Formats: sequence, structure tokens, C-alpha cells
Amino acid sequence: MGADVTGWWRDAELLRLLGPALARLFPDTAPTVVLGPDSRGSLIGPMVALHLGLGFVEVRKNRTPVGHTDQWVRRTTPPDYRDRHLELGLSRV
Repeated sequence: MGADVTGWWRDAELLRLLGPALARLFPDTAPTVVLGPDSRGSLIGPMVALHLGLGFVEVRKNRTPVGHTDQWVRRTTPPDYRDRHLELGLSRV
């Protein structure tokens, strides 16, 4: 056993197919970058970005900027399945 509770990360074929499969969920869009929330989004998002030939930006949940000079874009989500409103942020730099 170990930290891989999903079993996804052990299967090379699944990893190879994951980015293209997720990208196909939105066939009528033309993204310019892929955003992924920290934790699993930081692992899966780059797979989608690589498949689409795009860059990747990590989005932080409920984090505050490190300093007053940091330029962050922050948005609050609608309620999730636990009725929480998350604040998502990304650095403009």
C-alpha cells in the first residue's frame, strides 16, 4: 500500500490517456491556458495542458499573497458539495 489511494499514478497507460480524455470533455472551447487547483489539479492539469499544447497555471485555494507587492487575482466560488465558498487565487506574475 502507500500514499497512492486512487491507484491512478501506478498505471502508466491510464496516465498516458488521462490528459487527452479530460481535454475531450470540452470539445467546443478554445482555451489559452489550463488552470488547476492545488493538490490534484496540479498533477492532472499539466497532463491536459501538454495534450492541448498550452501552458499551465496553478490556482491556490484559500491562500493569501506572500507579500503586499504580490499581484494576485482572487475569486470566490459558488457553494461546493459541502456548502463551502472557496477563495481561489493565482499570481499575475
